[in-house]
Amino acid sequence: MPTFRDFMERSLYDPKLGYYSRRLPRADFYTAPQLHPAFAQVLARRLAALCRELRLDRPRVIEAGAGDGALAEQLLPALPAGARYCVVERSAAALALAAARLKPRFARLDCRAGLAELEPGDGIVFSNELVDSFPAHVLQMEGGKVRELYVDDSGREFLGPLSKPQLRAHACRAAAFLGEGQRHAVNLEIAPWLEEVARVLTRGALLTIDYGAKMGAAPNPPRAFYRHSLPDDLSARPGRQDLTASVDFDELIRAGRALGFKLHYYGSLAGFLIEGGIGDFLPTGQSAADVKSRAQVKTLLHPEAMGEVFKVLIQTKEEPRG
Repeated sequence: MPTFRDFMERSLYDPKLGYYSRRLPRADFYTAPQLHPAFAQVLARRLAALCRELRLDRPRVIEAGAGDGALAEQLLPALPAGARYCVVERSAAALALAAARLKPRFARLDCRAGLAELEPGDGIVFSNELVDSFPAHVLQMEGGKVRELYVDDSGREFLGPLSKPQLRAHACRAAAFLGEGQRHAVNLEIAPWLEEVARVLTRGALLTIDYGAKMGAAPNPPRAFYRHSLPDDLSARPGRQDLTASVDFDELIRAGRALGFKLHYYGSLAGFLIEGGIGDFLPTGQSAADVKSRAQVKTLLHPEAMGEVFKVLIQTKEEPRG
């Protein structure tokens, strides 16, 4: 039986009909680099500071889930001289767009379909709104019992038994906080992805920007985004609406610690940007363009927009001692 996780995988990543192979930028939601280039400027500044702090000479900077290269295009001119940049994107269509956009302008550029294609080395791996797009299993409380959500070929949703043994512990925990009919997304992709990051990073840092929180004992319902709205029907419009779930940063920290990553920084996007000096990149004039620019930055900082909804996590990894 196809689980919701299988449905989400196909809906988002089918090479021809998947959402990410044909998504139009800004059609359903905005990302931080689409709102204002100051996001990329602060991120570049923080990446450079990490390189200095960790003493990474001629650093390799790897963007996981780079999409069409829009963020890389803003970041690359602001990175330290000598930095080598690698875009990693599983969508062949998006990777081709990134290569066409970036390679004519930036010599030190590598384009890869996955982290598995990279050799181990020092550097920084970072992502912006990647982990929330990992296909997730969905649990639901029904009749006092936690069951799993399935979607058949016609798009009909139904509940069934847990599909994987790894879900049992999650179901036991969820039973304590899920009310009747409530749903809870479980991201089993985090651990294997972190294992691949740990293989690629001999020494360096992992920086994750995404919406979510330290969940604790709280439901994490999956969501759909379509034309800047939140439809109730997750299985409607397969391939034409985004499917996602908030990131449990507790899980990222816990799984990372097991692989040798240390917690270096955790905070809101607003705090990260303010500490990074986002005000240095804002216009001070009163023209219509300047006013619009400042309003866009407010969206990045506002607690009910991106400022508190998005979190930033930095985990560092030292070279193993022999």
